Amino acid sequence: MKTTRILLTLGLIAALLTACSGAGSDEAEAISVLDKAIHIQYDVKHRDIPEDHYSMIKERGSLLKPLVTGELLDKLEANMDTAMPARIAAYNKADLEATVTEMKIEAVKDAKDSYDLKYTVVVKVTEDSGKVQPYSVPGEATAVRTAEGWVLSRLWSDYRWMAKLYP
Repeated sequence: MKTTRILLTLGLIAALLTACSGAGSDEAEAISVLDKAIHIQYDVKHRDIPEDHYSMIKERGSLLKPLVTGELLDKLEANMDTAMPARIAAYNKADLEATVTEMKIEAVKDAKDSYDLKYTVVVKVTEDSGKVQPYSVPGEATAVRTAEGWVLSRLWSDYRWMAKLYP
């Protein structure tokens, strides 16, 4: 009887640990897909930008494709979200580098395998002269699990700071 109770307790503990580690793993994957998308979008070296910015913008769209839904990619491209960092880097002859400094994640209520993420990215704009100007960019995203893995179905950043950097 005592052995049975111990085995049941150990089994319950193992089941709880497995369930908890699965949720943590899902959160980590949701955060990871957002982090990758942010770096693709914001990390730009102005010397790498070709004369026709269009090819770099298309390349960034291709890199984002496995990380976002098709609908979101269409929206990002239509709203010029994939173009803005490259254009800022080219116009200012500066490199852009992103660092996620804040992240809050919570499961979406009444939706399986879906997380809302609120974040702040600090984008450092480094000019050729060495002058570095950091800009804090808040944003929100939703990560969902699909048959292919975790992707973003929503990605929004507050681009008001960009108005100062690109006419």
